[in-house]
Amino acid sequence: MVALLILWRDPCLPYSEERVGWKPSRRRRLSAVKADRDKQRTRIVGAAIRLAEEHGLDRVGLREVAEEVGLALGTLYKSFRNKDEILGAVVDRQMAAMREALGGPVPAGETAADRVHSFFERFTEVVARHPAFTRGMLGALSTGRGAVVKAILRSDVETSKMVIGAIRGVPAAEVDFERCGDDERETAFLLRQIWFASMIGWSVGLHPLDEVVAHIDIAARRFL
Repeated sequence: MVALLILWRDPCLPYSEERVGWKPSRRRRLSAVKADRDKQRTRIVGAAIRLAEEHGLDRVGLREVAEEVGLALGTLYKSFRNKDEILGAVVDRQMAAMREALGGPVPAGETAADRVHSFFERFTEVVARHPAFTRGMLGALSTGRGAVVKAILRSDVETSKMVIGAIRGVPAAEVDFERCGDDERETAFLLRQIWFASMIGWSVGLHPLDEVVAHIDIAARRFL
């Protein structure tokens, strides 16, 4: 009878988890470890964002982040190998938040130039909510800091889709970037570059923030 009980198994349960006292399967253990690591990475990135928004990206160091999140420095290294990896994750998270804030209805305006004005006005407003972080990001981009540049490049297509959507007067979600013509892509690229250059000027005190959108207006009248 005992032998029969040992050999019997419920066909609805995985073999490794059917008996009381058995350890979880290797897959479940690995899944739990990954979930814990993801939570820890999220906490670390959140702490780095708080520091970046208060002091700027340049002031975000591994030791400061570890202290902010309450981890030993060695534990932090298990999630991020160096400062650049943390900065890349910070910019990824912030760019995703910006895209979410900019998503939704088509920018207001009767003409393409009007809608481009509305989009970049909103874009500039969202970015300027965190001036220390934005100045740090712009500085890192202008000096070619690898992780930050890569993070920005990862968001390039989505940002271009927003600009093209504004030009067409449709939501960015309806823009198939792969099917966009060269003229649309080049116009979106040039407008983004002009905005970036003007934001650099703002970040170093050459002009106030409202002139950034004024520069876009000049470009939009030339291109559209």
